[in-house]
Amino acid sequence: MIDLRDYKNKIAQFILNGLNKFTMENGEPHTMGIYSCPCNGWISLNFNGDQHPGTKNCPDFEFVEYDLIDFEGWSKEYENDSEWIDIVGHKLKLVFEGDEALNKLIFDLLKSIAVELKQSNQLPAVFLQMLDSSQEELID
Repeated sequence: MIDLRDYKNKIAQFILNGLNKFTMENGEPHTMGIYSCPCNGWISLNFNGDQHPGTKNCPDFEFVEYDLIDFEGWSKEYENDSEWIDIVGHKLKLVFEGDEALNKLIFDLLKSIAVELKQSNQLPAVFLQMLDSSQEELID
């Protein structure tokens, strides 16, 4: 069983560390892309500098996969049709629901983190996107 609440702080720190590293090396970004493939267990950070205002596709960002974090347990859990606990504590069993059910769970987790960090003025505009999914949103 994967409890996504256990990942919230680690992911938030990954995002902030990646942004700080990027800013020190390249200056303030115009847009940060948070891109994920939950069934393979990874999240990547992507950036557009001031000269590249924004795009609707993370793989097209100026700095693609600037930083990456892997959660091996996510892919193992996904392959075993197991149980997940979402960001608000609901237990869900993903059985033959395909990638979109897991994409939605992780999208909601990442969105809650991005919104919280954005509200505390720690992030630029964020484009959040799941690989091969309709789950995407600009958090400006």
